[in-house]
Amino acid sequence: FIIPTYGFGVPHQEWINVIEKLREIDFSGKDVGLIGRGNQGFYAATFVNGMKPIYDVLLEKNANIVGETSIEGYDFVKSTAVVNGKFIGLVLDEMFMLKEIKDRLNNWLIENFEEDLNEK
Repeated sequence: FIIPTYGFGVPHQEWINVIEKLREIDFSGKDVGLIGRGNQGFYAATFVNGMKPIYDVLLEKNANIVGETSIEGYDFVKSTAVVNGKFIGLVLDEMFMLKEIKDRLNNWLIENFEEDLNEK
């Protein structure tokens, strides 16, 4: 799931609608990865907070959430997308980390979904 964060740390309205639909799905036995898009410069106190509501529902619905990533290299104040000292998925900042996005995304996909990618 790719989740943009809008304004001061909330998911886009479309994602709020999707969250209710996710509550109807049993994700048992399913690997799920989260990608959060945000802006650590202008929204440093709510950086990628939009990921957390989806994460919470997926946990509630028994998903195996994979792909947590290090917070190293980011410059933000706080984020609800940090659990146990790591981001709950891949975090991309297209404004302040544009050069790193391709490598981060490729590495994250290979580390977490290589087997699935090879099947396709």
